Amino acid sequence: MGTKRNDPTKDLAHVSVNPGYLAQYADKDQSLAALEQYVIVPRLKLVQGTTDSELKDQFGEGACIIRPGDQLVTEKGSSFFFNPLFFFTEFCKWADRKDKSNPMIMERSFDPTSEIAKKSRDSEARVEIYEEDKNLKPDKQRKHRYVEHLNFVGRIYGDHSLAGQEVAVSFHKGEFSQGRNFISAIKLRRQELEDGRRVQVPLWAQVWAFRPALRERGENKCDGFDFTAGDPPIITEKDAKESVARHIELAKAHEQKLINIDHASADAEGEGEQNDAM
Repeated sequence: MGTKRNDPTKDLAHVSVNPGYLAQYADKDQSLAALEQYVIVPRLKLVQGTTDSELKDQFGEGACIIRPGDQLVTEKGSSFFFNPLFFFTEFCKWADRKDKSNPMIMERSFDPTSEIAKKSRDSEARVEIYEEDKNLKPDKQRKHRYVEHLNFVGRIYGDHSLAGQEVAVSFHKGEFSQGRNFISAIKLRRQELEDGRRVQVPLWAQVWAFRPALRERGENKCDGFDFTAGDPPIITEKDAKESVARHIELAKAHEQKLINIDHASADAEGEGEQNDAM
């Protein structure tokens, strides 16, 4: 049986490679430059009851992991520190979970005046039956959902094996109100200076403790993030220069529409319709 086209390993099995020759190219090579402009941020995912059984067996329900990569951040009942660096709002058109022919996120936009944004903020328009399913019985119909995401890009902070790892936290659907609560808490954070003044703490200097917590909304059960002030509640002085520089980089990337958060494996996170109430 011949070697498969997509399996080149057999052809290279007996090839010995000495990487030393790369030294002559290292200083001037620009082949990766075009890739650097894109900011692809892994996402913090809570393992839910509807999550694939393989992940539930590996980490347990209620655990927080990083996707892609499936690294454990914290188990159910524990917490970790998160240092937010940048915030932005994103609007997504989600496919129905029964739709296997389309990606989970069918369209996305950062523009608050876009059609996706308008529908996501309209309680009468944010759920839409597939055009081809309108004549089917209700239990057979598939539905698009237009969803507003409150996204925070930051890093795991403090005494943690993954400290410094950049990740995204997305509040949406049933967790949308919790995201707005987090925004309010961030805006209220103050720090007293040596001269007695109380000043507002920049986003990039704040530290928060996140703990997975079970939500029960009628028949729906899912996990979300509860938050409290970190200990300490602000980053150290030695980390400030790096944090503010990264905040500026992320702001520029967002302005150029280059930030991409992986929502593809969100399953039932934030299940339920978006709640506009504060």
